[in-house]
Amino acid sequence: MSMKNRSFILTLCLSCLLLLSSCYQLTAHVETTDKPILLNRNIQYANAPKSNFVSQGSQIYLFWGLVGNDNTAIQDKLLEQLGPHQALQNVKVSTENSFGDMFISVITLGIVTPRSFTLTGEIVK
Repeated sequence: MSMKNRSFILTLCLSCLLLLSSCYQLTAHVETTDKPILLNRNIQYANAPKSNFVSQGSQIYLFWGLVGNDNTAIQDKLLEQLGPHQALQNVKVSTENSFGDMFISVITLGIVTPRSFTLTGEIVK
């Protein structure tokens, strides 16, 4: 293999790596409620009924993850779970790149990059 071919393949590999890697920061601020939302902790209410919840959504990042959104997607999903006189406990947030997320990222060359998330936890009534 000639030196030009090696340089081309190396440049191509580095370009693909740059397009597929990005910076993400997942931040959740829930400021519009006075009800408790606890991550990985329990609220001790005597005989309080509890039910599990699972909620999914996505956040959009721009320019290879360098510009994030206002992070209200997680807040909105958590507030959907809260009703009157309720609290959330043992809330867990997991993120992933689904096939659809990667497809959109590849089609837009990383300019628009969605990131899927799943919220799980318990609703205390």
